[in-house]
Amino acid sequence: MQTPCFNKRGTFANDIDVKWNELFTYYTKDKVRKNLLQRGKPALIALKTFGITSILIGGSFASKKAKPNDIDGVFELPKEIKEQLSEAVLILLEECGLDLYPADMPTSLTGQSHLDFFKIGHFNERPGLIKLNLEDIE
Repeated sequence: MQTPCFNKRGTFANDIDVKWNELFTYYTKDKVRKNLLQRGKPALIALKTFGITSILIGGSFASKKAKPNDIDGVFELPKEIKEQLSEAVLILLEECGLDLYPADMPTSLTGQSHLDFFKIGHFNERPGLIKLNLEDIE
């Protein structure tokens, strides 16, 4: 993973496409982000078992913020498994510090999809997102 460039709001200037091992290795010296990744790994593995191949990470994790408190993002939920995604997986996401939502789910703030919400950012800055490919997570 290359060192990301930041925009004037402190979020990633461009999208970044990485695999689990690349992201985990990149944040080796960032104890806060590494801890968040370790804590979230079981839930990411659970998402992978449901056929979810990647997630998009935004928010404070993909920014200059020194101490993000969770990992915010979205995932594409294949239509054939929407009904199978159990409440237990959603609870596991929360317990593991992952604030992840299905991309097409409306937000309670604006009613727009979570994907559109993350693509616009809090300040309309169009932040870059981390596309985390889950194929190598174990």
